[in-house]
Amino acid sequence: MASRKPIRAGLLLALALGLQAGGCGFLWVTRHVKLVPRPPMKSATLPQLIALLDQQAHALQTLNARVDLQASTGGSRTGTITKYHDVVAYLLIRKPRDIRLIGTFTIIGTIFDMASTDNHFELYIPGKSRFYTGLNNRVPAEVKNPLERLRPHVILQALLVNSVRAGERVALMNDHAAAGRYDLLVLRKGTAGIDHLVRKIVMNRRNLLPQRQVIYDAAGYPGTQVLYSHFRRTQGVMLPWQVKIIRPRDEYQLVLKFQKARLNQPLARSKFELTQPSGSRLINLNLPAGAHAAHAKSQP
Repeated sequence: MASRKPIRAGLLLALALGLQAGGCGFLWVTRHVKLVPRPPMKSATLPQLIALLDQQAHALQTLNARVDLQASTGGSRTGTITKYHDVVAYLLIRKPRDIRLIGTFTIIGTIFDMASTDNHFELYIPGKSRFYTGLNNRVPAEVKNPLERLRPHVILQALLVNSVRAGERVALMNDHAAAGRYDLLVLRKGTAGIDHLVRKIVMNRRNLLPQRQVIYDAAGYPGTQVLYSHFRRTQGVMLPWQVKIIRPRDEYQLVLKFQKARLNQPLARSKFELTQPSGSRLINLNLPAGAHAAHAKSQP
């Protein structure tokens, strides 16, 4: 055993000397790699970025679109993940607060119809003959399916990157500028000198378009995360033809892939108002938990 130590030490010394001998080259191989040129990145100041957001927001006032809708629910809370595919949806938007989304499935037809005006929404599910009414900001804590927490205003806020409102402040983060992005932090002035984070908008430096948005709730948690991609100039407006909406705390995700889109056409307010169909059961979600069944009634 003792005779092996000098041999082992000699091998280690030879290896160390070999690594230091730059001219030997017997421990490495050098090859040329073809460099792929990257598109040049654009630069903009904070006022210029805010002006771009305002311009894009004001350029789109109404939207009439056909989209492929994919949804998935579940996660660590439920322990399972369920995916829903092949839903063709018809989407109507009228800024600033109106949205309607009708989901259809092959052979079955309409599987849901939801509309929202201001803070009030209606939802009709023909398969169950149920007509729900409620408020966008009132969501049950415990549900059987995470999609029961879905409210139309979540989709409306996610699809549109709104301009900076009065009373809001914006800060620019350049930490990732070299990586090709600008981060804009939108804050709302609070009391006692404490501002509240409302949104984070990530701008792509290659085209100065939003590629990601995070909308924070009142407690500062990231309530909605949105990814924008496949931008296409549509009637003079750069529109993302794929939008992914993630609600991490509610454990559901939506992916909307646009197939057709018409912008800035007149849409009457009646398009965003649902009437309870005859024979359906009315369920008022504004009532306290457990009181829905007692107050549910059918439309004659």
